[in-house]
Amino acid sequence: MSLTHSDAPATLATLADLAMPPPPSWMPQTIGWAIAAGVLVVALAWAGWRAWR
Repeated sequence: MSLTHSDAPATLATLADLAMPPPPSWMPQTIGWAIAAGVLVVALAWAGWRAWR
């Protein structure tokens, strides 16, 4: 089957857009990151308090 210029618009009309997946979430999915953030906040607060004293 060869395409000619007259077939092109009809052929292009049958094409569909690509289905793109949703973008990934930047929110951590595990409890370990929340624990690590908590430890970091406590360590920074302790270091700030020590520097102030």
